[in-house]
Amino acid sequence: PSSGWGERGLGSTLLGVSVTSMRGDLGETFGSSLGISLWRNFWLKARYGWLEFIGGYQKLSRDTGPSGSLFVYPFTANVVVAFPEARFRPYLGFGGGAYGWESQVRVGGDAQLETPGWSPGWNAGVGLEYYLRPRVSFDVAVRYHQATGPEAISKLGPEGLRFTTIWFGHYVRF
Repeated sequence: PSSGWGERGLGSTLLGVSVTSMRGDLGETFGSSLGISLWRNFWLKARYGWLEFIGGYQKLSRDTGPSGSLFVYPFTANVVVAFPEARFRPYLGFGGGAYGWESQVRVGGDAQLETPGWSPGWNAGVGLEYYLRPRVSFDVAVRYHQATGPEAISKLGPEGLRFTTIWFGHYVRF
């Protein structure tokens, strides 16, 4: 398969696992989340040459205070630099996009308070593809995300939305 500008591929955690850990003040409230396949998460990436589009969601449950959840769903465009063809192929990525979230907090009985929002943000990551076949790889990636736009700061606190993800999934090139 082609690499560089000629590369085309899709990857996801559909048959994998993702771990998300909140940073800053939100980390004390929500901690981390483990998602398996479609349970509590789904991440998808589409690579076209050196451009990679990432989208998905992760659900984090509250660790302290009233019960509730935080859903995060970024949609980003990234530049990816992958090392030359080999069975183990590391890559680096950096980009930005729109970060959405919805906080749900139980306030009594069946009532809940919902606080949704969107903010611009950025991310940076490193990954390693292990090729099982010439076009199919096991993909492990660590990515840091940060959204600190005015809406994120006003609704989520002075540090906005900051989290780290670790993905264990697959990547298929065509």
